[in-house]
Amino acid sequence: MENINLSIVDASKIDELLTKINKIHEILQGEKTQPDKLYSNSEASKYLKVCNKTLQNYRDTGQIRFIQNGRKIMYSQIELNEFLLKNKKQLFIKTTIKLN
Repeated sequence: MENINLSIVDASKIDELLTKINKIHEILQGEKTQPDKLYSNSEASKYLKVCNKTLQNYRDTGQIRFIQNGRKIMYSQIELNEFLLKNKKQLFIKTTIKLN
C-alpha cells in the first residue's frame, strides 16, 4: 500500500505565493516588451571596453553583428551581450596535489 502524505497550508500563504508569482510574471512580461537599445560605434566600444579599431576588427571578421544605415553603424544591446557571453572565458583554477 502506498503512503500518502498530506499537508495543510493556510489560505493566506497560498495567496501570498500567488501574489509573488504574479509579480514575477509581470516583470518577465515587461522585459520581453522593452525595446532593444542601440549603441553607436563609440558607445559600443565603451560598453565592450575596447578601442574603435578593435571593434572594427570584430565587425570585419564577423565576430560581432551590427546594423548599418549608410555610413552609420549601430549595435544592439542584445548583440553586444551575446558577444560578451560567447567570448566569456571559464575560470581556470590551478590546484596542487600533495603526495605523501
